[in-house]
Amino acid sequence: MAVNLIEILQGQLGNSLVKQASSFLGETESKTESAISGILPALLGTMTKKAGNNSGANALFNAIKDGGFDGSSLNDVAGLFSGGQKTTNLLKSGGGILDMLAGNKLGGIVNAIASFSGVSKGSSKSLLSMAAPLLMSVIGKQVKTNNLGVTGLVDLLKGQSGFIGKMMPSGLASLSSSLGLADLGDGVKQTASRATNTVRETATATRTAATQTTEKASGGIGKILPWLGLLLLGLLGAYFLRGCDGAVGDVANKVTETTENAVDATKDAATTVVETTGDVVEGAGDALTGAAKAAREKLGALTFEIGSFGDRMSKFLSGSGDGDGRFTFDKVTFATGSAKLAEESKEQLDNLATMMDAYPKVKINVEGYTDNTGNADKNKTLSQDRADIVRAYLVGKGVAVDRMGATGYGDANPVGDNATAEGRAANRRIDVVVTAR
Repeated sequence: MAVNLIEILQGQLGNSLVKQASSFLGETESKTESAISGILPALLGTMTKKAGNNSGANALFNAIKDGGFDGSSLNDVAGLFSGGQKTTNLLKSGGGILDMLAGNKLGGIVNAIASFSGVSKGSSKSLLSMAAPLLMSVIGKQVKTNNLGVTGLVDLLKGQSGFIGKMMPSGLASLSSSLGLADLGDGVKQTASRATNTVRETATATRTAATQTTEKASGGIGKILPWLGLLLLGLLGAYFLRGCDGAVGDVANKVTETTENAVDATKDAATTVVETTGDVVEGAGDALTGAAKAAREKLGALTFEIGSFGDRMSKFLSGSGDGDGRFTFDKVTFATGSAKLAEESKEQLDNLATMMDAYPKVKINVEGYTDNTGNADKNKTLSQDRADIVRAYLVGKGVAVDRMGATGYGDANPVGDNATAEGRAANRRIDVVVTAR
């Protein structure tokens, strides 16, 4: 009897993932729990799909072995979400796993989970990044305990298809379809076999139509039209994914009819494409900056105290303020001797995330500092952990990790007199240094 890997992970985690992740990301526990309920079957389904061919199965097996996913990390679940280097490492590891598993489909998964659960897109991506290495650890433990090779791993994952279907929330049916998870059962081979001839015929018709249209088109636009045929083939594939649960013959007939209509439409669209391409190209620049414009409108609605971190940095980024690009947070603090963010810190970090959205070319380095009390090496480690947790929080709010560095300097570069309580307080700080804009 197949083991249910999702249930094993849920039993191992208890409520730790929901409670600590929601606190870390600033989301409610109910929304976080809803997101995770979809994330775990989606991830396991994607892994099962990955193992559906030899190259994918080998890549997944090697990732488990090379990444040291043997289940040992699950022995310190609380530590993984306590902030600092462990949390940062978890997010980085998860990011690499997601790239391997989902590739260019990752954005769609992030959006679907966010829409379903109500968490932000940034939180959705962070939760996926947190869950991926944990699930890999559960699988890796099975591989290690049972001495499984690649074939054994494939068999283990094949046995999960029934559990995935039962545990995927109904509100994420569209995600199952887009990922191709509905065809994990035996029916996919029969469906693919019956559909092959129809796909071949419609592909030939599409290529012919695209070629004819290209020959009639004038100038550089003629080079664009063949891609319409490729786009149509992509739509055709999506149509079959949606139709896997229905009768194959009916799906084939519908696709054939749709394709014939699309081929005719392609010819008619040629003239329109030629006429409108200039307008589309001309407007592309504005479209690309739409997200930044929205963020700047949101930023403009915020009110900052004169001379505060937000006031000085927002003016610097807009070009209306002076400075050397170095800014010290005035409301970001931590529990004594730890890298746990104080709750009141999150508002200022949220504002910084908005600034980063508003100015997408900006890159920063987060710098952590301490006073000179205690062991210098421990102070440097603490300062690094605090810088890391600030960066991790911003990643959770949707800021790309490659736009931010994080460095801990310990008690170096004091700005106050360590001989006084006031000076030591000033030295315990987080600076943000703008490195590109």
